[in-house]
Amino acid sequence: MDKGIDFVVVNFYRSEYVYLLVRSIHKYTKDPYTIYIMNNGINEGEDNNYDELKALFDDDDKVVVLKGVEQEQEIKPEDTNSVECKIGGRMISIASKTKTESQRKGIRSGNREFVCLLDYDAIFLNEWVDDVLPMLEDYTFIGERWEPALGTVKDQILLIKRKTLELYNLYPNTDYQDGSGNLTYFCHRQKLSFTYFENSFNNRDLRKLHLLNIGNGEQCFVNGKPFYYHYARGATRDKSLYHQWITAASNYLGGD
Repeated sequence: MDKGIDFVVVNFYRSEYVYLLVRSIHKYTKDPYTIYIMNNGINEGEDNNYDELKALFDDDDKVVVLKGVEQEQEIKPEDTNSVECKIGGRMISIASKTKTESQRKGIRSGNREFVCLLDYDAIFLNEWVDDVLPMLEDYTFIGERWEPALGTVKDQILLIKRKTLELYNLYPNTDYQDGSGNLTYFCHRQKLSFTYFENSFNNRDLRKLHLLNIGNGEQCFVNGKPFYYHYARGATRDKSLYHQWITAASNYLGGD
């Protein structure tokens, strides 16, 4: 097993999100690491997203672009509750299922000692590695936030040791409640410890400490330091909100 972190990011038609996230990883993450970008948009034919991403990161030796699970760009209303979770029978979007399928492929493509799942509509805000990775000595995994309605930890950012993931077969899936809900379910059943970051979704008072001046999303903290901002539902934002994120994140990260 190689030292460092394997990042796994799933793209769905918005390569600009991925570009900003990769910039933030480069700026705030210590070596060594590899970033696996899984394209869940169109992978073949004229003007496809896969070739676009390959060209975008052609000279970046830390980025690997792979074909994920192709999806239509428009998610139809009748598709939003089209997959049944094996445990409990909750109906979820097909997008949740295809996301975890691509995440599993991305994880298996790497061999570093830590795995970090990331949503693509997010950026790192500060250096974080020395604060976060030692936490995995005490916890099976660490997620972004607690989802009270589901009783699970969400995976907008989720870190786990590869040896732990493989030992317990904790590859993300949609068996319980939603994407990656199987990790929370397994840890509850096996009485294993897990946690989530202090964040402004579960604690709204923390919104006053947001570093990005935008109305949507939540910010994560570690040891009192803001380190990660997730815009939330980036694939469905209209053009004005989409450009709001691009502008805010670009301004925060500054020049290349």
